[in-house]
Amino acid sequence: MSFKASVNIKFDFGKKEFFERYIPTPSHAQVLRGLLRGFNGVGTKAHIVVGPYGTGKSLLGTLVSGIVSKVVEREVFDSLVEKFNRVDDDVYRELERVRNHERVYLPVILNGYEGAFRQSVLSAIIRTLRENRLSITVPGVVSRILSVIDIWQNDYPKTYENFLKLLHEYKKDLELWRLELLSFNEKEVEWFKSIYPSLTSGAEFIIEYEEDFISQIRYVLGELDKKNMGIFMVYDEFGRFLQNMHIGQVNQTMQDIQDLAELADHNVDNLHLMFITHKNLRHYFLKYSDEYKSEFQRIEKRYALYHIENDRATYIRLIQNVIGELNKEQKITKVKKEEYVRFLRKFPIFPELNQVEIEELVIEGAYPLHPVSLVLLPALSGLFGQNERTLFTFLESFQVGGFLNFISSHNGVYTASNLFDYFFPSTEEMEVYEEFDDLNIYQKLIKKIPNLSKDHWNILKFITLWNLSGMQSKCPLTLEFIAFAMDMNTNEVRVFLNELSEVKAVRFNSIRGYWELFDGSSFNIDELIGSRISLLNLSRDKKVQILEEHLTKKFYLANEYNDVKSMTRFASVHLVFSSDILNGDLSISSYKKQSDLLIYFVLLDSIKDREKVIAILETQKDAYDIYCIPNFECVSVDKYVQQYEVVSALLRDGELLKNDPYLKQELILKKEEVSFNIKKFLDQYINFKGNVEWIVCGERGEIKNEYILESVLSKIMFSIYPYTPEVRNDSFNRKFVNRVQLKAAYNVVDHVIKYYDKPHFNITGNGPDYLIYATIFKNNKLNIGDLNDIKNENFRLLRQALVEKLEKNPSGCLRDLVDILRNSPFGIREPLIPIYIVSLLRDKWDNISFYRNDMYVSEINGENLFKMVAEAENYIYFYYEFGREYEDLFNLLEEIFERYIDEELKGAPKHIRVVKATLRWMRSLPRFTQVTSKMEEDLIYLKEKIRQMEVNPNHALEKLVKKYQDKLNVLKDHIEIIENFYTSMKEEIKRNVYEIVEVSSYDELVCWAHKQDPVFKKQNPLVSTILESNSENWLDLLIDHMVGVSFDAWSDNTVQMFFNQISNECSQLANGNANKEENIRLVVDGDTKVISRVNLSPKSQTLYQNVYRIIKNGGRTVPQEEIEYLIYELVKEFVK
Repeated sequence: MSFKASVNIKFDFGKKEFFERYIPTPSHAQVLRGLLRGFNGVGTKAHIVVGPYGTGKSLLGTLVSGIVSKVVEREVFDSLVEKFNRVDDDVYRELERVRNHERVYLPVILNGYEGAFRQSVLSAIIRTLRENRLSITVPGVVSRILSVIDIWQNDYPKTYENFLKLLHEYKKDLELWRLELLSFNEKEVEWFKSIYPSLTSGAEFIIEYEEDFISQIRYVLGELDKKNMGIFMVYDEFGRFLQNMHIGQVNQTMQDIQDLAELADHNVDNLHLMFITHKNLRHYFLKYSDEYKSEFQRIEKRYALYHIENDRATYIRLIQNVIGELNKEQKITKVKKEEYVRFLRKFPIFPELNQVEIEELVIEGAYPLHPVSLVLLPALSGLFGQNERTLFTFLESFQVGGFLNFISSHNGVYTASNLFDYFFPSTEEMEVYEEFDDLNIYQKLIKKIPNLSKDHWNILKFITLWNLSGMQSKCPLTLEFIAFAMDMNTNEVRVFLNELSEVKAVRFNSIRGYWELFDGSSFNIDELIGSRISLLNLSRDKKVQILEEHLTKKFYLANEYNDVKSMTRFASVHLVFSSDILNGDLSISSYKKQSDLLIYFVLLDSIKDREKVIAILETQKDAYDIYCIPNFECVSVDKYVQQYEVVSALLRDGELLKNDPYLKQELILKKEEVSFNIKKFLDQYINFKGNVEWIVCGERGEIKNEYILESVLSKIMFSIYPYTPEVRNDSFNRKFVNRVQLKAAYNVVDHVIKYYDKPHFNITGNGPDYLIYATIFKNNKLNIGDLNDIKNENFRLLRQALVEKLEKNPSGCLRDLVDILRNSPFGIREPLIPIYIVSLLRDKWDNISFYRNDMYVSEINGENLFKMVAEAENYIYFYYEFGREYEDLFNLLEEIFERYIDEELKGAPKHIRVVKATLRWMRSLPRFTQVTSKMEEDLIYLKEKIRQMEVNPNHALEKLVKKYQDKLNVLKDHIEIIENFYTSMKEEIKRNVYEIVEVSSYDELVCWAHKQDPVFKKQNPLVSTILESNSENWLDLLIDHMVGVSFDAWSDNTVQMFFNQISNECSQLANGNANKEENIRLVVDGDTKVISRVNLSPKSQTLYQNVYRIIKNGGRTVPQEEIEYLIYELVKEFVK
């Protein structure tokens, strides 16, 4: 007998060979137990069996159908019962009970998509009834026939007449025939079906089972029950039906599937259901709406659900059982068995089996199938076949690579390369699998390196299959394992692998420690790299940079300290050459900004330097530095560093990479290998195996593991930063924060400055700004309204240090204040420093001024303060405490400049309010008033001090107090004089103009202008401006024409320039220097008009020619008088 490649329940139902050759499995036992319990009346009758292809789901349906239909011979059934007697007692007992059942079940078999669900189910039932010669008519058939006859009678009288003729020939009366039909007479139904095509031009009578689906099935079941029979409905490939179901059928089908389960389990005793799918029902409805998906999940719960999984142990037992029958003669030798036992102990590729099972099932039972081939077969079957189904096909196959083919023509062991030939018999016709890179590489190698020996190709085939099956991670392809899998000598395999490596067909992955397929370039990579290395000049800094990039761990945490302080302090790892330490060239300033402590891995230029380096480091007591000195030189890593730099450069060489499409990937692999070797070298520093010496704070320390190192770091942190306040905010209490946190911090500082006396500083909500407030102020009970009574010791000491600094040094560099927070014993993180400064000094904040490059910083908000702290060395602070003598001055200035104090400024400290209001007043004055020196000395002094308020307000206020301390009324007068200076100065300028022209009023000035010669009226700016003006604007017009600068923007130089211009114009009038030859006088209407002689520009000449042409040509049809008058009007309009 041959094994079936697949099972089709419709065609294989009842065949005894399935019972005889069936091998029980645990997953099958569970399904059988559930199905049989249903038939025995103690379990559910509706079942769904789920499992991948080839796991025997259809076989189970075939077996149970044969059992409950009683078509299996007694002795065949007994053989199946006995098999389970040795495997599963529950199934054995259920089979024994089923044996004694008198009821016979009709298997109703459906497969895949056969149309609408209820249509296909009822059609299958009717077909089964007919096949079993049971005269049961489904109620829907009768109603369908009667409705067709009614339609003929009403709409197709000729067809109806022909029907009556046929009925008469049948020797039946219409009414009597109708009564027999209503009695579900199967003979009459069949007669109607036979005559239907002759009445409808050959159409087949199709029954639409659309109404009362469950009632129809209930009726059939009732009729079967009378005969002590039932239905076992098996729907194979039910998932395919669900996938092809039309969207319009979903609701009806869901209801039918649910109603069938209800009918089977709660309403009748002779209906059993078995749906076979590859996935749970809900997986087939992922494309539908959530409503449909939830409905199908609910329906699925009405069925007993079974999952048949691939069981490798069972798989192996199946193989051992079958091979035992196929290959009874060939047995494994004792030597070969011992060899396999030894290898399988070293390579545990069968973890699910114990040693006895491995020896009996794998080594002896499966021979001549090699153990590695055996472990590959189920994995490959799952990828390229159908699990157990593929197994049986393989075992019976006489094709190339098939098992029977092999044992019939070979005496050796069936290795993995033979398995490759079975799954891929024709390399030329092999499919391209995008998801299987190794298979695609193999295909390329066939074309690229065709002239390899059979042994070479066998090794390549095995490597390909091993990677395809995903077994590399479980058992790497080492030289020894490949030799075992190929059933070859290790030395032979080594030679073959080296030869394959030379032609770039395989490579040894040194990172993962196994051999793999390789599709290399046409370049000799080692030669290419070597030629570039000879030209390489790598600096020491670059070497350090490359090495630091490869550090496996770049930071170590002070975990114990961090747990106590709720923050993250850490030590960063760096590398330094021993020669730099010996020469005193160690630079650490840039590193300290990145971390709290520094760990240096020393690169020994020479092993002779080791003790010298240790001696020097023992003299350095820097608490921030830890050194790790090895007992090996760094020369061993130099070649890898050089290779890394060269390969990186080659990968950036676009022109080179264009020469070969595989070069880039080969370089990437090379870079990975080089990186692996660099990391392997660096890992020697942190493997804690005693080959390094640790120097901590200038003392030798014994650090045996990472935990001890972190404990040392914590101890150092506690000694350096014992008074760091606890802020439980990981997002903010760190060296660097993101933009969101930074903006939140700006907002907190703004609120501390503006709303320090309000609850929560008016910070609301649950955003990052509130979290900053809560973790700093709320959690630590820090009340900035009472800074002299701080409960938290850390904040109290920090406040004392800041205040002490201000009192000892009222002026100094902002860096001095920042360093208090930044350095020991507080060690505040950078983002917290601005918040701490403004909060812990809030009661003194209003009396602190800041300067940059001698310029006063007038506006301090959150964003500005953060920038100031970041550049603290560029800022100077001044701390002032204003006495009583300042109060009167502040009150007076506040009263005078009240109109310049807006709502925002009202909330500012008094001295800032006064300074800003005074500056606003000064800036509101005309520029002339602000800059002129044509004032009394006291007024000029007052203006200077007010301007100084912008850059040094405290110093300016101090000077004003000294000058006006007892003369505030004089200050008030001076301010009033300055405010009125603009108006008084304008009147004075008017008087000076009158004096120059020798008049005493504006009217006289106008009369004077009218008396001037017409030429001057037009050409002299002084005369023409006066004639154009009125009494209100004459000076402004004159200023504009004389100097072109408005009066409020004047300076003292502008005043002098203005009067010089007036004097010059008057001198020209007095000299009468109008050149009459250069002017043309026209008297028009008694008014003398003056026209200057000038040379016309090209543009004016063009304008003249156009006007001339218009008048000349147009004048031919216009009287001369009109032309003359036209010119007259133009002269009046355009000639002044």
